[in-house]
Amino acid sequence: MNGQQTIGYGHKCGLKPCPDIKAPITLERAKQILRDDMNYWETYVQQHVPFVNDNQFSAH
Repeated sequence: MNGQQTIGYGHKCGLKPCPDIKAPITLERAKQILRDDMNYWETYVQQHVPFVNDNQFSAH
């Protein structure tokens, strides 16, 4: 992906360093990274786009 290191379900290590993630990873670790990424972006959207209702938020 444009020279950016990724791991798991598309976690981009280039945007946020990944010194604590060493390949290969387990399926459970990949799922945990995905959950962490989803929590991060959910919070980001809620803080930066507060006028979005639940239906709009869920629609992606």
